[in-house]
Amino acid sequence: MRLEARAPEHPKVVGISSLAWSWWTKALCYCKRQELDGLVPHAVVALLLPDLHRYEIDGNSVSADDLVDELIEAGLAKHSEAKDVLLHDWIDYQTSAAQLASLRYSRKEAGRKGGIASGKARRKQTTKHLLHDQKASGKSAQSRRQDAADRLEADFNEVWATYPRKTGRLAALKAYKARRREKIPAEDLAIATANYAKLRSGEDPQFTKHGATFFGPSAPWRDYLPGGAGLIEANQSRIADNDHVSEASQAWRAYKRFIADQSVYECCDFPDDRMKFAAYETYGNWREMCECAGRERNEDKAVFIKAWNEFEDADA
Repeated sequence: MRLEARAPEHPKVVGISSLAWSWWTKALCYCKRQELDGLVPHAVVALLLPDLHRYEIDGNSVSADDLVDELIEAGLAKHSEAKDVLLHDWIDYQTSAAQLASLRYSRKEAGRKGGIASGKARRKQTTKHLLHDQKASGKSAQSRRQDAADRLEADFNEVWATYPRKTGRLAALKAYKARRREKIPAEDLAIATANYAKLRSGEDPQFTKHGATFFGPSAPWRDYLPGGAGLIEANQSRIADNDHVSEASQAWRAYKRFIADQSVYECCDFPDDRMKFAAYETYGNWREMCECAGRERNEDKAVFIKAWNEFEDADA
């Protein structure tokens, strides 16, 4: 709101009371704030000076209407047809509501256009940097993606070369890529494949998993990592498998379990046999222990003697 510094000395203002001056300046502020172009609604007239009842002029109480009449007489205001108060020369000295709206719209449009221009400039600069980076690296994004795909397939080819069943390569490749996208290290898949290939060597291929199954979402390959269930089960099966453990070794293990049982002494019917057994055990003469313990168990004696002879030959 504009108010000249010389306003209190203006000829129209000099003759009004201080209460009228106070009401007039508050009315100017109200109209500016509400963008009413100098129009003070009749309902607001008395609200601009709510404590007016405390004042008197020449011993008479003063109302807001009295102040308005004083301003009208001085040429600073006038009544409208609806009994509202119009402040004099508002448009000449203040910015109208229409002008304020136009100014706000212009500023808004300027900000919008400036934002668009700024965004274009930033995008252009970003594109320039990207092109520069691509040029510096010598490869486009598409080229880098192709390189990554080629490396992934090369990793698979190394694994596939050792896989024990060469059936369904494309399906196996698809499953392998899916696992790598899940951040599974290529090293883990290679180790699991090598262990599985070793276990399946010489076995019936029809019971060997397809590559798509081995690398599938159920992740059976995990069983063939160090400590995996597949390796543990295979090792246990290998120990119990007669094709992988010699007859002599099996017999020797049976004999060791037999002599570890305290009831072995019950096989010796005579005291001197028990004494011999204890002596043989002390000096580690296992063959004599076999003969002594098997005196009354001829069905075991032959197995024990054979086991010891083969074990002794192998140890020699």
